[in-house]
Amino acid sequence: MKSPAETADEAVSAVTTLRRPTPTELLGETWHVVQDLPVFLTAPLYRRWHLRWGATAAEETAPLPGDALEPAAQYCSTRAITIAAQPRQVRPWLIQVGCLRAGFYGNDLLDNLASRTSAFLVAVTR
Repeated sequence: MKSPAETADEAVSAVTTLRRPTPTELLGETWHVVQDLPVFLTAPLYRRWHLRWGATAAEETAPLPGDALEPAAQYCSTRAITIAAQPRQVRPWLIQVGCLRAGFYGNDLLDNLASRTSAFLVAVTR
């Protein structure tokens, strides 16, 4: 019997095809990167805010799993969102996120090795 992760991987593989982008698609992705350059270049101005994006003061200071593994970490950030759903409803969507999977939903040229991000996710059930 396959694990839920293996089943999800197969579902994502069926949706995302790894093909090289056409020159037109590559030009479009390059243009998206150029458009994002001002945000990238001004990032140091809002870095402090970005490191704790969406997190409350309590979430920012709370101990999290893995903190003890690297107590003197040079890079620390806590980002948070609130999802009005049960973990069992969210997990199938989260496991499809990643490079050469459904994507990160950013710039395909940078985030997904120039592979197209899926236009939709497959609803994976356990």
